[in-house]
Amino acid sequence: QLDLIKDDISARATSPQFKARPLSKANSRIMFTSFIAGCGLNRKRVSSDCVLCGKCARVCPVGNISVNDAVRFGKSCQYCYACMHVCPEGAISFGLLHRGDKQYINPCVTWEDIALSQSTDPTKQ
Repeated sequence: QLDLIKDDISARATSPQFKARPLSKANSRIMFTSFIAGCGLNRKRVSSDCVLCGKCARVCPVGNISVNDAVRFGKSCQYCYACMHVCPEGAISFGLLHRGDKQYINPCVTWEDIALSQSTDPTKQ
């Protein structure tokens, strides 16, 4: 049987029983949300190291963060972690994920570029 599997792999054959079905947008969102919750990545925390500078709010692509007397997250987080990476004090974490953990950051895009793209002032874009 191992030889049959090897031949199928070599021939790039597919089995009808393992045929992938495309996910609807709703189902893929449910799976993503379940994955995030299952990994504990939806637990946003702001430590006492926060200096209320507001950089997190300026880089949030969906305007989900407000900063007044504390940092507050709304309900539309996209889990891009930009807020966590831009925080100068490393005060924001998501579950077990902290700034400095391995995650790709595009070296060609600065935090200032991201904040500027979120600006509602047309003279600053």
